[in-house]
Amino acid sequence: MGYTYRFLKPEHQYWDHWQERRRLYKRSWIATLAWLPVTLIAAAIFEAIFQAEWPVITVILISLPFPISYYFEFFKWPCPKCERPFWPRRERCRYCGLQKYAPCDPDDQQWEYESHLSDDS
Repeated sequence: MGYTYRFLKPEHQYWDHWQERRRLYKRSWIATLAWLPVTLIAAAIFEAIFQAEWPVITVILISLPFPISYYFEFFKWPCPKCERPFWPRRERCRYCGLQKYAPCDPDDQQWEYESHLSDDS
């Protein structure tokens, strides 16, 4: 079972990194959901002003890169541990294996592994 965002606290090593990822995630969804209504309203205004159909196509083509750019910004977000892109749909970094929402580097997390060791060995 992996970590969840609610598990993180501001004093954790990777808090700022996961905050940034969450902010980018929300911004990419807002941009995607707002794109169509905003584009249609702008196209209707331009069509009323110019009395032609070409503004609709122009507004759509000009505005299309904005939601796409937010998605790619989220897509290339760097892993807190290895600084390579952390793929959006994965639960672990495909390069270093860091779990999504891990509070710190697992190599520095001796307390978690030591608690599972028995004294009989």
